[in-house]
Amino acid sequence: MEQKTSFAAAKAFIFNAENKFLVIKQHIKDLDYYDLPGGKIQDEETPEDCLHRELAEEIGVSQFSVDKFIGFWRFTRVKDGIQVFCLTYKCTLPSEVKISGKDNPSQAEQKENIDFLWLTKEEFAEDKYHENRNNRSLQDLVRFL
Repeated sequence: MEQKTSFAAAKAFIFNAENKFLVIKQHIKDLDYYDLPGGKIQDEETPEDCLHRELAEEIGVSQFSVDKFIGFWRFTRVKDGIQVFCLTYKCTLPSEVKISGKDNPSQAEQKENIDFLWLTKEEFAEDKYHENRNNRSLQDLVRFL
């Protein structure tokens, strides 16, 4: 069986009332990586279905709307060199839904190396959020929000 060298993922820009969006920080191989919530689109799954599954798994949220397609970006995974092509959507949470690392203990129990950050577009443009990953295409996409 042939090894895959790429796959498609669905990612979400989730904004809060302060117009900051959610970023997931992961610590892998002694380095910090910053990403949007979301993940791999499974066979016969739509990007919207993937977002509902992944956001429930990653941040413990099942109530949200997928508002519109924002754009496409890509990166190469550090652990295996696989290219990930990300279809990215703007999503809205109901006002009563809050997200923080403390709000999702099941995720924290599964992965001690995960944290949630709320960042403005200007904050996310800082190099420290991109130094360990070649994701300039995500930085470019953020500029158009």
